[in-house]
Amino acid sequence: MSAAVLAVVFVPILIRWAHTLANRPTDVKDKFRPSAPLRALYPSGIIIGCWGLAFEAGNVLRSGGKPNPWDVLGGLVFAVFLAMTILSWPIVVEVSEEGLTWHRLLIRRYVNWREVEDVNTDMGGGLVIYLSGDRRINVGQYTEGRTELKAFIAEHIKDRAGL
Repeated sequence: MSAAVLAVVFVPILIRWAHTLANRPTDVKDKFRPSAPLRALYPSGIIIGCWGLAFEAGNVLRSGGKPNPWDVLGGLVFAVFLAMTILSWPIVVEVSEEGLTWHRLLIRRYVNWREVEDVNTDMGGGLVIYLSGDRRINVGQYTEGRTELKAFIAEHIKDRAGL
C-alpha cells in the first residue's frame, strides 16, 4: 500500500483523534492538563512520526537487497522523532482527597498526600512538586491551572501541618 493511500485513508482519522483528544471535556473536577494546542500537537507528532517511519520502511523494503542510505537515515530520524514525542509527552495532574495522580502517555503514578512535602514555581514558570525520598514532579509551564494547583497543594500541606 503506498504512502499516498495511507495518507488519504488514515490521516483524516488521526487528525480527528488529535482534535478530539485536545478538546475532550474532563469529568474530573481537579484535573490539570496541558493547554489545548499541546494536547493537539503531541498526537500530531505521533502521527507524523509513524507515517514517516512507515514511509521510510516501505522504501527500504521495496529496494530489494540494497536499501538507500538516505531511506535508512530518514527512518532513523523519524524513529528518534517518534521516541522524543512519546518520552516528552506533557504531564497531566489529577487531585483527589487521597492524593495526587499524574500521568504521561504511557506512565501513570499515584502519590498519597503524606508523601507531598512542598510545591514551588521553577524559573521557567512551571511547578515543581517535591515528594519524600528526594523525588519530584515537574509540571510544565503550559499546564492549565498551574496557579490553582500550586495554591491547592500549598493549602493542603499547610492543613496537614496544622498551621
